[in-house]
Amino acid sequence: LLQILLAASIDRQLVLFLDDLHQASKPSIHLLQNLLMAPPPAQQHHHSSPASNNNNNNKGLLLMLAYCQEQVPWDSLLQNFLIRMKTSSHCTYVETNNLGVEHVDSVVQAILRHHHAHTETMSLSRLIFHKTHGNPHHVIEFLKMLQRERLLEYRNDNGNGGGEFVG
Repeated sequence: LLQILLAASIDRQLVLFLDDLHQASKPSIHLLQNLLMAPPPAQQHHHSSPASNNNNNNKGLLLMLAYCQEQVPWDSLLQNFLIRMKTSSHCTYVETNNLGVEHVDSVVQAILRHHHAHTETMSLSRLIFHKTHGNPHHVIEFLKMLQRERLLEYRNDNGNGGGEFVG
């Protein structure tokens, strides 16, 4: 698989996006380590010094990895890989943050189709923020759970064909 991915990125750009990296198996992490440290395929068949094999000059490969830091044990193979990756000169690390309570409230208002003052949804938004710590995925999943459990229901407004969620 390593050779296929490297060969595919010789003549064209290849973007590989892996989500939920915190759930990756050990063989998958080893593959990523080898992929990041492999020389470009064009150099693999030439005799080169060992030092040049440690540089990733393959400009055709963009590897994007997403993971939940809270689910990565500090002493795991993945944590060690992430530390090496963050300190590597050929990797760019971008950290995203959770939403603040005001942004959670904006999401709540948009999903509930609530077009009134924030004060009317803020208590629900604070509860959701407390439960999800502002993780956008968890905010949406929490709202879905409230709907599944019938704690939030959608009411149709027969007058104009619209409706809103009510709790």
